[in-house]
Amino acid sequence: MKKILTLVFLLFAVFSIKAQEDSTWKPETHITGYVNTEAEYVDLSVWKDAKQNFAAGLSEAAFLVSYKPLKQLEFKGTFVYSHFTQDIQSLLVEGSATYTFNSMLKIGAGKYLTPLSPVNQYFYAPMNASVSLPMLVSHHVILPQSISGLQIAGEFGSELKVGYNVTYGNYLSIGHYPYGILGIQGQEDDALYMPNTVSPVAPAFQLGGSARVYANFNDIVNVGFNYFDGRHSSLVVNNIVNGALNPFSTNAIRQTYGIDMQLKFNNLKINGEYWLGTQKTTDLDEQIKYNYPGYYGEIIYEVGKFSPYLRYDYISDAKSTIYFPYPTGKLYSVESELTGYTAGIAFRPIYEILLKLEFRHLSNVMDYSNQNVPILTAMHIDPTNPLGITQNQYNYFGASIVFSF
Repeated sequence: MKKILTLVFLLFAVFSIKAQEDSTWKPETHITGYVNTEAEYVDLSVWKDAKQNFAAGLSEAAFLVSYKPLKQLEFKGTFVYSHFTQDIQSLLVEGSATYTFNSMLKIGAGKYLTPLSPVNQYFYAPMNASVSLPMLVSHHVILPQSISGLQIAGEFGSELKVGYNVTYGNYLSIGHYPYGILGIQGQEDDALYMPNTVSPVAPAFQLGGSARVYANFNDIVNVGFNYFDGRHSSLVVNNIVNGALNPFSTNAIRQTYGIDMQLKFNNLKINGEYWLGTQKTTDLDEQIKYNYPGYYGEIIYEVGKFSPYLRYDYISDAKSTIYFPYPTGKLYSVESELTGYTAGIAFRPIYEILLKLEFRHLSNVMDYSNQNVPILTAMHIDPTNPLGITQNQYNYFGASIVFSF
């Protein structure tokens, strides 16, 4: 009994000291946001879904707010609107409450940007020099944009910092979502791969989690090791019924692994990531397994108010499986690889205004070897190529002006 009373007294003393510390704390509110207007042009004539090749207008508007009623407790919300926003779930990209015990332990609940690829953490227009994002992030085939659930994070050290982050909960099914004005960003390979087809399968919530461990040395070198587990995911199979495309969704297991590195030498920044995603069905008679490799390298040089940049990225994610019940009753596959070369420059005359110009050259190689004519016809793919391999390419021009506060 005496030990219990002693423990209660100690706990009471700790909370009393904590309450006195919090009594001197003044609640903090931080509000910021931005408006991003873009102009886009693509010389893509085969993309039948595109209503036009040039457009200008509001790309996105964002509103970010944080509130700290206590020194250790923070509420955060981030809303990003574009004309492709479909519902409140896609409008709210962050909404969380986090309690910080110390730098080594933070516990939170809510909706978080998936803390794996660093680019996914700062995709906001004022925080990156480029008009478009690396495809392994914008396509959201490697990892989802956000996870809603629980998060534990922390960091150790001073000059050499080692940190961790574990997040688990629900995420919106991974897939290609349109960005920009024309809607070609995030769907670069779909535009060439299936120009006349829009999947009728609606996004769904699925259960999964992420884990990240990283090391940072004086903000000069930053290396991260990442893992995403979509244990409860789905995969769309393109079923051919009477010569027509009839997609259906089936259960699958998804896992992705990635490594990222950022180097900073004075005004020079070098960013790079490599990811490998795998997905395998669980409920079919003949299981399907895909690999989704993706990587990019980027150089940004900050000279005064200007930031010219170069980027090379690659992704192989537009894979499709076709089930043709008659006469073979077998599964066939179509694979697509997309390579992008990007050059641009950002100009920030004052902190609140950012101007961007960008040129991208994209090349798509599609392999449908050993497929038969009925399947290719149903998939709107030209079956006349005897090698079963086609290559298409197009150019993209983008300009952006970002006002932030």
